[in-house]
Amino acid sequence: MVSPRVCQLVKGSLNSPINPYGRTKLMMENILDDLDHANGLKSVCLRYFKAAGANPEGELDKDHDPETHLIPLVLYAALGPIKGLTVFGKDYPTEDGTCMRDYIHINELAQAHSLALLHLMDGGISKKITLETAMATPYWTSSKLPVRLMERILSTHLQIEGLEIQRCL
Repeated sequence: MVSPRVCQLVKGSLNSPINPYGRTKLMMENILDDLDHANGLKSVCLRYFKAAGANPEGELDKDHDPETHLIPLVLYAALGPIKGLTVFGKDYPTEDGTCMRDYIHINELAQAHSLALLHLMDGGISKKITLETAMATPYWTSSKLPVRLMERILSTHLQIEGLEIQRCL
C-alpha cells in the first residue's frame, strides 16, 4: 500500500494521487485542460470532500448497501440496526487522535454546481475550484466528533473500535 507524502492537503499541494480514484480524477482534469487548449471547450472542476446531508423536503434519497459513510453509520449504531462502529485511525495529531473531515452539505454543493454552470453559460474561462468548507468555516471536524455528538443527544454510549492509520511519509 502506498502512503501519502503529506497528511493534510492545502492550496498548492502537489497533485500526486496515491490510488486509482485520485488518479482518475486528476486524469479527467488533465483531459479537460487539453480539450480547452485544443478546442476551446471550457469547463469548471469542483473539488470537494465528504458531501453530506439530505434534501430538506425529503424528495431525494440515497441508498448505500452496505452503508460505508460515517454519519449514517453513527445513526445506525445509535438507533440499533448495527452494534458498534469502527472509526479508522487513532494516532493523528488531533485532539482525539482521529483524522479531520471536511463536510459540505449537498444543498451547498448543488448551488456550487449551478453557479459553475452559469459561469460557463456566461462565457467564463475554465476553472478548478476547491470548495473549502474546512478552511473557511467551523465545519472542519474530527472523525469521532459526530459519534460524541450523537452520544450526547441520545444520552447513550456507542461502542467504537479504532484501528491503526495508514502513515504519512
